[in-house]
Amino acid sequence: MIEFDGHLNGSAEKQFWKNVRKYAYRILLFAFIGMIAFTVFIVLKTKIWFICIIVGIIFLFLLSCLLLLPKAKEAKGILPRRIFTDGEYITCIADKYSDNKTLSDVKQVYDYEEYYHVVMNGGSGFFMYVCQKDLLTQGSLAEFEALFEGKIIDMAKAKGDS
Repeated sequence: MIEFDGHLNGSAEKQFWKNVRKYAYRILLFAFIGMIAFTVFIVLKTKIWFICIIVGIIFLFLLSCLLLLPKAKEAKGILPRRIFTDGEYITCIADKYSDNKTLSDVKQVYDYEEYYHVVMNGGSGFFMYVCQKDLLTQGSLAEFEALFEGKIIDMAKAKGDS
């Protein structure tokens, strides 16, 4: 068993919030495209332009909510406090949620100096799995890397190559 136990801090926490914002922006983009399509349909059918203004106001409201999301005190409840793997599954537990994936769901593991960012196939749960190396309580980093052999991308080397 490999386990990272404790709340993220430093650059690992910054990466986590960056991932949350990316995820929220993707949802917002999807909603915005849907609103645009709906608005075009309504305008073409009814010629009512004030609906465009209402949709714009709703979009601005959603955008402001998303920009404030990671700053809210309640959002601290989504910070991972325990991530572990039993060799078949990888599980992330936070105060307000938990997520469980099979190891075959892991697409890539980005190795930063202080943490790993585990990316899942299909994008599901991609922002949750940030494993801070100094929070390792069971197993070893070598075991973790062996578990994901062939999927690990060393970001320090990747930055040096560019």
